[in-house]
Amino acid sequence: LLPEYAAAHNNLGTVSQRLGKPEQARDQFQTAVKWDPEHWQAWFNLGQAQAGLGEYAASEAAFLEVTRIQPEFEPARAGFSLKWIALRPLDSF
Repeated sequence: LLPEYAAAHNNLGTVSQRLGKPEQARDQFQTAVKWDPEHWQAWFNLGQAQAGLGEYAASEAAFLEVTRIQPEFEPARAGFSLKWIALRPLDSF
């Protein structure tokens, strides 16, 4: 595995997520966007992983990157909105 191969890190993150290793998944997605800042799928996956870990501000930033890179990708906007609302504690509103 070439360390700078963003698609491979994105795939490893997806596998890690499915294996129930959310921190490892987040780290792989972060590596993917480090090496390819325009990899919108990795940004989307990163946002989902961060939301699942309760990292709401980071998740918001990742989903906003998706909308910047791929503005027609609606799931980024919907994913951010729904996850943000569903996962935040009620006292945080």
